[in-house]
Parts: sequence; C-alpha cells; structure tokens
Amino acid sequence: MNPEIKYLRTKAWKLRNPEKVRAQKKRYRVNHRERHLAKQREYSRTWRERHPEKWKLSYTQANHKQYATVSGRLNSAMKTGIQKSLHGDKAGRRWETLVGYTLSELREHLESRFTEVMTWEKVRVGEIHVDHIFPLARLVITGPEDPTFRYAWSLGNLQPLWASDNWKKNDKVPWQL
Repeated sequence: MNPEIKYLRTKAWKLRNPEKVRAQKKRYRVNHRERHLAKQREYSRTWRERHPEKWKLSYTQANHKQYATVSGRLNSAMKTGIQKSLHGDKAGRRWETLVGYTLSELREHLESRFTEVMTWEKVRVGEIHVDHIFPLARLVITGPEDPTFRYAWSLGNLQPLWASDNWKKNDKVPWQL
C-alpha cells in the first residue's frame, strides 16, 4: 500500500476514534513507563536548549503563578525546606509522602494557630512564616526515615510566626526564648 494513503487512513481513523487513541497512548505509557519518561526528558531538554528565552519566560511565569496562591507558597516552602533538610536527598518523592500529612492538613493546623490578625494573604506575601518550634539548625537529620526528620517536620513542631519574630528567634530552642 502507498505510504501516503496509509498515513491518511490512519490519521482519519484517529480523528474518528479519539477515545481509543487516548486509551492506546495510556496503555503505552503504563507498559513502557521508563522508555516514555526517558523520551519526555530528552524532548524537554532539547526543547529548552533550542528555546532558552521561551523556557526562561515560561519558568518565571509558572513560579509567579505558583507564589500567587497560599497553597502554592506553602507547597513550595515545604518542598524546598524538606529538600534542604535532607541535603537534596528527596529522591523525587513528594513532600507529603515524606511527612505523612497533606497540604490541606497543614493549612488546617496552621490556621488553628493563627492569632486574630493573621491571614492567609499575609502568609502568601511573606509577612508570616511557617516556623519550626524546635529549629532545624539544632537537629541532625540523616535521612527521611530518621525519627528526627519526622519530628522536625511534624505538625506539632510547625507554627505560624510573624517574619520579624522568626528572624529574631533565629535558631533558638524554646527554653532559650
């Protein structure tokens, strides 16, 4: 069969059967996960190299969009803080799986400790920090399975604190305050 005709027939079939095409693609991604991820990474890398200005703009816009919401700011702060406390050894895992609670549980916990004038908007703009009652700087964390890590990032060790108070507190433990 003529390759051009075969191509046109295949294209027409795909247009008539979008659900089947989606199912086939999903099966492929599931059955060939590593190959699919490798292709995605390679495509992303080459695209970034060919379009550095577009990538930089897109990356900047995504960061601004993320920081524009309370959830985005909290999520980013937790991800970054946990990565630093594990010295980058997060191994691609989401922070929620490492600490054992969700973003909504964290929000609920912090909100329950707000004073009358604290608001989520003030958290979003950085006037209020998520503070470790017992500071991370005073703890030695060897990995995500370390009980010290679990304690450091437990809800009981986190509190909302005004940025100025957090800077003054620095790495003092509760009995030094």
